[in-house]
Amino acid sequence: MNINPPAFSKPLHNRQIAVIGQPPETLARELRLFGHLIVVDRDDTSFHMLAYPALSLIIVHGDEQEALIDLTRELRRLHALVPILLYADCFSFDAYVDYMDAGANFLIATDAHPEQINRILERALTQYEKTRSLSRSNEESIKQIQQVQNMMIELMPKETNEEPVQFNYLYHPSFILSGDLLDYHHVSPVFKVLFLLDISGHGFHSAMIAMYLRSLLTGLANRVREPDQILFELNSHLCKFNDRSGDIKFATAVCATMDLEQNILKIANAGNPSPYLIKNGELEAIGPDTHPIGIRTDFKAVVHSYRQQQCDGLFLYTDGLYEDQDAFIDNDRLVEEAVLSSLHLMHDPKALIRHVRNAFPLASGDPDDATLAILTWPLN
Repeated sequence: MNINPPAFSKPLHNRQIAVIGQPPETLARELRLFGHLIVVDRDDTSFHMLAYPALSLIIVHGDEQEALIDLTRELRRLHALVPILLYADCFSFDAYVDYMDAGANFLIATDAHPEQINRILERALTQYEKTRSLSRSNEESIKQIQQVQNMMIELMPKETNEEPVQFNYLYHPSFILSGDLLDYHHVSPVFKVLFLLDISGHGFHSAMIAMYLRSLLTGLANRVREPDQILFELNSHLCKFNDRSGDIKFATAVCATMDLEQNILKIANAGNPSPYLIKNGELEAIGPDTHPIGIRTDFKAVVHSYRQQQCDGLFLYTDGLYEDQDAFIDNDRLVEEAVLSSLHLMHDPKALIRHVRNAFPLASGDPDDATLAILTWPLN
């Protein structure tokens, strides 16, 4: 039996729900309980979606994963605030990650019970109305965003160019706010923690999640010594946050610790592009060894340990460096070649990471946040 939808602030007949392609009757029946249904021709999505600027929800369904990802990304570009719900036969782990990163907010399997569909629709529309309520106060929102931006800039770590360890980075947000998180903690004169994280999606929501995780990381860096345990605790917090919020956010992450007293460097990688250990003019890729944080509670990262004397530096980055590039090119290999060609600049780490950044053109379409960082220490 269907559950009657709750009373929303917007009248039922004014709420527009767009479905890309003719929806299955099981889905259409539930959608009509929540608003006016608009069926949009899949072959001319951009033209028709622009004709409906007041949408409350967008439904995408189909069975071709790549087509659904491309369509979701295009719809997110056209409608930044409107929740996007995917209705498909099944969701593999890789598909789940790709859909969310493209901008989807909710996923429903085609064999879902009507009551389950009803609950998800209710949650999606509630999220939209909360978002719209915020956006109506446009001037105040902009002011608040600028304040948050200033706060995020103030919280960025300070570069250090003094021995025993030098730390430099480049930070290119795609929007006024960024979902990339870079932090470098001087826990003590002999113990350092470096952390790089890339929240799925872009903009305000991702930035808020990044700030939430930054506040947690400050405490963790001071009481947890192992990088895999730091990632484990952040994963637990993000999974709990997702359960409470009803939205799904995940993050790729790299955590490195340096014990200068024991001369040991430890690194753990959860789904991030491989950082590179710089060793005598060569590079060693590290991970990833497990899935991003925020997806599953059964999380376990692998720790890679090195004697500091055996290496000269650590280079790490987020995939925004190359996200606008050709998907059929091995971009990780291109990054490796760019770093190798820059090693003659090891005496000037800032110039080295600029050289790598310049090897990749700035995104021309829907760019992602990009962060590059490098740790170096005196050559042995």
